[in-house]
Amino acid sequence: MKKPPALPDRRQRHQQARLLIALGTEAAMAGHRVRYTLATNLVNELVEAADEKMLTKTIARYGRVDRLCVDLRRRLIRGSEDQRRRFRR
Repeated sequence: MKKPPALPDRRQRHQQARLLIALGTEAAMAGHRVRYTLATNLVNELVEAADEKMLTKTIARYGRVDRLCVDLRRRLIRGSEDQRRRFRR
């Protein structure tokens, strides 16, 4: 029996991202306040806010949003040109 891959393939990740966007768009059209963010950006923002003693304001800003769409799959590519080329495919 073949074991399923640990991570979904590129097509599946793309479909998940499109679904996230579609759900957020529908929520916005229904009158909800929606915010999209990458999980890495959200974590970085919260850590920086905690370091600067601004965590309460940052959490309050996210609290004013009705729907928070967090993309867990994408990653920020920093590094060599080879990594950037792989990211563009």
